[in-house]
Amino acid sequence: MTVNPDVELNGLTDDPIVNQVVDLIVKRHIQGMEKFGKTMADNERPINEWVDETIEELLDAIHYLVKTKTIFDKFKADNKKLRAALEALEKGSFKNEEAKTESSSWLYCLPCKTTSMVYVFTKVLQHNRIWWKKIYWIC
Repeated sequence: MTVNPDVELNGLTDDPIVNQVVDLIVKRHIQGMEKFGKTMADNERPINEWVDETIEELLDAIHYLVKTKTIFDKFKADNKKLRAALEALEKGSFKNEEAKTESSSWLYCLPCKTTSMVYVFTKVLQHNRIWWKKIYWIC
């Protein structure tokens, strides 16, 4: 059994989030039908197998959530550093903590053409040489 082609799922409700969830459910159903060849209603596995499978899936979900949270936390920390750097730039000087050097008001933003990121560079004077250093990226 596959999805009834006469049913229009796009815009099923007024809530785009609910519509996205419905779309994910239908896509997952199609994948399951292709892989297992039967509906959930026709699957006669013992209940302990359903519980074990659910536990495994939830453990995987926890891993994904923890990984996502670490990425978000790093982004928040980087964003905090960037805000401090921009405030220092507005005051007329910027201290690059990593290179332990002072730089005059040279900050350059470069949009990446292949992603939604923006790279932020600072002009740094170190060992009597001026060079550009990528300090942050913004999503």
